[in-house]
Amino acid sequence: MTRSNVKPEPFFCSEPSDAARDRLLLLSTHFPPGQAAGARRWEKLAHFAAKRGFALDVVTLDPRDLEARDPTRLDGLPAGVRIFGVPARKHIASRPIDALSKLVRRFRRAPRLETALPAQSAAAPTASSPSTVPAPGTVPAALAGEDWPRREDILRAGYGPSTWRPALNALLEIADDAAWADAAAELAGRFFDPRLHRAIVSCGPPHMIHAAARRLARRVGVPLVVDLRDAWSERERLHASFASALWFRLAGLFEARAFEQASLVVMNTPAAAMLMARVYPALASKILSVTNGYDEEEGLVADFGPAFVIAYAGSIYLDRSPRNLFRATRQVARELELGANDLRIELMGNFEVELIRGMAREEGVEDRLVLHPPGNLRDVAKLLSRAPMLVNLPQDSDLAIPSKIFEYIVRPAWVLALAVQASATGQVLAESRADVVAPEDVAGIARVIRARYLAYRAGERPKPIADDPRLGRAYQAGILFDAIERCVRRAGQGTGIENP
Repeated sequence: MTRSNVKPEPFFCSEPSDAARDRLLLLSTHFPPGQAAGARRWEKLAHFAAKRGFALDVVTLDPRDLEARDPTRLDGLPAGVRIFGVPARKHIASRPIDALSKLVRRFRRAPRLETALPAQSAAAPTASSPSTVPAPGTVPAALAGEDWPRREDILRAGYGPSTWRPALNALLEIADDAAWADAAAELAGRFFDPRLHRAIVSCGPPHMIHAAARRLARRVGVPLVVDLRDAWSERERLHASFASALWFRLAGLFEARAFEQASLVVMNTPAAAMLMARVYPALASKILSVTNGYDEEEGLVADFGPAFVIAYAGSIYLDRSPRNLFRATRQVARELELGANDLRIELMGNFEVELIRGMAREEGVEDRLVLHPPGNLRDVAKLLSRAPMLVNLPQDSDLAIPSKIFEYIVRPAWVLALAVQASATGQVLAESRADVVAPEDVAGIARVIRARYLAYRAGERPKPIADDPRLGRAYQAGILFDAIERCVRRAGQGTGIENP
């Protein structure tokens, strides 16, 4: 029996659903047991799908290839969910290039007697050393975005001779992304059942999954829902290794094809949806915004200790520098003569520990900084529960709303968002009780910390600020599944797909 005739088996099945009459087919690199932030979106939306009578078949990355996984998250999925795994893979063209790159790196690391440094100099940190502390007042390259140039700068560089290397890497980046996506769609096609599956949903990034889902949806004849958690062709930064105008050109090509085929194009924020409607005015009627939203969780209680804790849980990279938070905290501590047991900062997630510690040392808050390694959802919840103030560090994208914003606002905590008012984050919090301060406004950040600390010391305790139901996940999911049901209904009637 050939591989194409073998019906795949899921690696996970929740209990059968008696209520589900139809199934949705979701293609997404990120889904539980993966712990990536992108896994959370459809992990939560699966519950609302079940309430609408849709069971869910998910094709995602094989758990054995996950950098971090949390099997307990599978226990919370609703009935009727089946998950199929596809191993990580690269395009065949990447393999010899990867092998060559490894040889080059090994050659560069090999000691050379003729260029060996004196022992004393060799032991000194260099500019490329991961433990190097930058000069006071500067931001490490990993945090300043030097390795992630902006879209406008990349496009300005064009296609000159000096851009051949990132252009080649851009091709390989897209090809590698497509290799896994094509395998995922091929596997999905082997268990697709026209009697059960009513629509195909592709969720990215990585975004080449939309291209693969487009071809599958066209072949099997069901509506396609393209769900973008972040922008694709309008992405605001690229890693320097593949920062090429060619990447944007190819992304635009694949994006346009996917959007034209799609019955729905779902963006993660109103700002992103409006941008896409301007880019594709002829398709604007089927572009809608569905934010992640907050969950109405019960039993979220504070566990505050004697210290006033400012907490952040998440990755620190690109423009998410905590330097100005450190500066403002030091300013407040000086003015109010606070010790490390009175006011401290706790960070949990993926970041370069020595760089963060070096930055804290420069800003005079090393003694009041506590760093935690990445944790699972329980670890994060424990940290957030003991913090009267939750901070969202600056984002590299004005179009995105970090999912942690919605996790913060349901907790009994003061929320400090370092964002400009015009950003998607600033807009969504504009009418809330959150403190939104421009990232470079150290005095403004200090003013908020001082006011909240003094209120806390006077006996005031924060309350959740999630009081707008339109920001809730239930409301947002209603928008999404109303639109999906219209698509499915029209497709079933054989009159074409209605764009909501």
